[in-house]
This record gives sequence, C-alpha cells and structure tokens, in this order.
Amino acid sequence: MNEKSAVAEESKRPVAQDDGKKRAQRVMLRFSMKAHVTLAGKPNTFTVTTVSVNPNGALLVAPQLIPESAEIVLENPNTRERAACRVVRTAKPMAGGYEVPVAFDPPAPHFWKIDFPPADWRTAGA
Repeated sequence: MNEKSAVAEESKRPVAQDDGKKRAQRVMLRFSMKAHVTLAGKPNTFTVTTVSVNPNGALLVAPQLIPESAEIVLENPNTRERAACRVVRTAKPMAGGYEVPVAFDPPAPHFWKIDFPPADWRTAGA
C-alpha cells in the first residue's frame, strides 16, 4: 500500500473524541438517516445527519427545531432498522439546521453497526 492510499484508508476510520469528561466514547460519523417525530400534534419525517455517535445516542443535525424531551424514531435507510430515542437537551441553531442531542430509549448500542473504542482508549499524545 502506498502512502497516499494509506492516508485515504486512515480517513475512513472513525475518530474518537475525548474531552476529558467521563461519558461514552463518541465517534465522529457523518451518516444520513430518517427521523420520525410528532411536532405540534402532526407526524413528521425528515432527513437528519449525524455529527457524532456513541453507544447511547448521537448528536444530529436536523432541518428544524425539535424540542427537548421530544421522542424520535431514527431509521437507518440501508437496513430499515429503527431505534427510539429522545432529545436530551435544547437544540442549538447552527448553519444548516439545529444540533440535536439524542439518547436511545431503550439503549441500542448496536444500532450504528460499528465497534466503539474501548473506554480506556486515548488519542496519541493525550
């Protein structure tokens, strides 16, 4: 494998974030999926994109505001697998929509179909 292809292969691997706080390992993963949610008494389905994921949930970018405590069903468009979750904090406006932190309810650690770094994993130089 030449250096260029090694760099390209490395960029495909999930990158774990560690900000020093005790929480589940987050992995930067951009993935589009469907979100099913009831807003103002009406069912809505729209496309959301993950910013980061963890065994307990994700940080999503949604095209519209989803209120804290709202129940959402995420649907993987490739597998059609669904997972129930809820919004755990107030969404933050950002370019392109709103950052929406969600937690699975009940837990669904295998929903993302990836292996997460072990709890004691640290980045180089940390």
